[in-house]
Amino acid sequence: MKLKHVWSESWRNLVTGTSRALIGLICLAVLTTTSMFLHGSQAKKIFDDQTAFVQSGAATVVVTQTGNIDAKRCAALGHLQGVQGSVALRSVPERFKLDTLPNTTPALHEYNGQPLKLFGGTGTDVGNGVLLSSLLANQIYAEVNDEVSVAAQKTKITGIFRYPDDGRDTSLSSTALTPVPAEGTFNQCLYTVWPSNHLLESLAQTVIISANTEDQPEFGVLNSSLGPSKSTEKLLHSRDSIYFIYGAAIFAGVLGFLLLRSRKIEFSVAQHLGQSRLNQLVQIVIESALWIIPGSVAGIVITLISVNKNVTTEETTFLITETLIHGPAIALCALFGVLVAAGTFSAMKMQAWSKDR
Repeated sequence: MKLKHVWSESWRNLVTGTSRALIGLICLAVLTTTSMFLHGSQAKKIFDDQTAFVQSGAATVVVTQTGNIDAKRCAALGHLQGVQGSVALRSVPERFKLDTLPNTTPALHEYNGQPLKLFGGTGTDVGNGVLLSSLLANQIYAEVNDEVSVAAQKTKITGIFRYPDDGRDTSLSSTALTPVPAEGTFNQCLYTVWPSNHLLESLAQTVIISANTEDQPEFGVLNSSLGPSKSTEKLLHSRDSIYFIYGAAIFAGVLGFLLLRSRKIEFSVAQHLGQSRLNQLVQIVIESALWIIPGSVAGIVITLISVNKNVTTEETTFLITETLIHGPAIALCALFGVLVAAGTFSAMKMQAWSKDR
């Protein structure tokens, strides 16, 4: 039997519904989509939780020692790979006035570094001006480019840094920051390390100017309420949703086996009439591919569209790679079930199988 004839027979079985392709396609697509969606959703939740962890300040290292922090060294930390911004701070006796609340004089800190990169926010932290915390800006209904009074002079609000009430240290919750050169000494250095890296975290020692002081420096994190950081990689590898993938692979194999096994008389008669095992195997593989491939592709596409939302480039790469591994793996299990069923067909069993009919 020529390949052209094998293909013609396979196509005829597909069109007439003999190959059960539609049932197989729908079942495989549902299996693939459900299992990979659940697995991908758990990965997405881990990414979201880790992002929230960083944004809460739980990964922000804080070094405090009054008059003993080097702003240049602190700012240099922000340029290291794995460090997401740094800023040196010192409090000043001046306070700033609010036209909307004349009796209120919030605290003022001088900074050198990148507070908006560190905390997040809107506007810019480059140039002259003042930055307000988001909590303070909301209280006075202030926006970027509004003006406030600092040291009896009108100053423009160049940015608003994100500082919500989420368990983090409240010393900057209702304050303003004004930029200064990296001259003199500072009181604090803050820098965010992510992913967690003990070597980068230990660099906090380098911002201290002198170790020969009576007061010892304090080391901590901006938000300790969430506990220590957890490795994203370990969390991803420990997902229990992987069992959905294993289950889908097993069911896909069973599906392939049962769909083909239900046609045992048809293929046994074909062998009895002279069709070779090789030609029959080629026909079976072609017919099975016509529902396995579309079913797998449909599951992969639906999963990627459903899960791949509001994620970073790295997270997108991970989700796509994982889906492109698990989707074909489930499809191969379905094909394996088909081949196992094909191995049970024999012209010798035709009579025995036909008795039930």
